[in-house]
Amino acid sequence: MHQQNIVIDLSAIKSLKPNHVLEFSELNMYNKEQVLKSFVVVVGTMSVSQLPEDIATAPTLQEALDIIEMEEIERDLGY
Repeated sequence: MHQQNIVIDLSAIKSLKPNHVLEFSELNMYNKEQVLKSFVVVVGTMSVSQLPEDIATAPTLQEALDIIEMEEIERDLGY
């Protein structure tokens, strides 16, 4: 099995709700704790104030890729 970063793009969903993002909690935890890779959900204009901080979210795909790049650097440096 390949160990990869994961980006889930939900930005096209017009009626995106926090529970839609929370459906990915188990995959998020597995990818971060077991695979040691990043997991980011692209949420578009949805307010993320109702989401737990342990799920990385970004408004755009480019910002999600930036988060992954920063997390890769942190892992390389041992953080």
